[in-house]
Amino acid sequence: GRPVAFRNIAHNTLLRGHPGGDGARMDMQDKGQGAWEVFYIEPAQPGKVSLRTSHNAWVRGHPDERVDQAPRVDQWEQWEAIPIGPGQFNFRSAHGKFLRAHPGGEGAHVDQAP
Repeated sequence: GRPVAFRNIAHNTLLRGHPGGDGARMDMQDKGQGAWEVFYIEPAQPGKVSLRTSHNAWVRGHPDERVDQAPRVDQWEQWEAIPIGPGQFNFRSAHGKFLRAHPGGEGAHVDQAP
């Protein structure tokens, strides 16, 4: 996939993946785009994509609404990209919840909303 960054329009923050392998942290930041804010959209099952971080880990949604990173792609690392406007998408997890950014700028929480 080609490199992309994910911006939350409401809070003007970027999705960020931290290094650390399995269980590594995901959060938001508002200081500009760097290497940790780069992702690669990879095809998965029909109608799904997987989001690879710059650390070669995969964005994972847990059943309890947590979001972190996994070392490989399985069901929880596959997302449905739902277009909501030109170049804008919502991402729905395998658990039917949507990727969500909270307000707060640097280090703001990322989880899934029902």
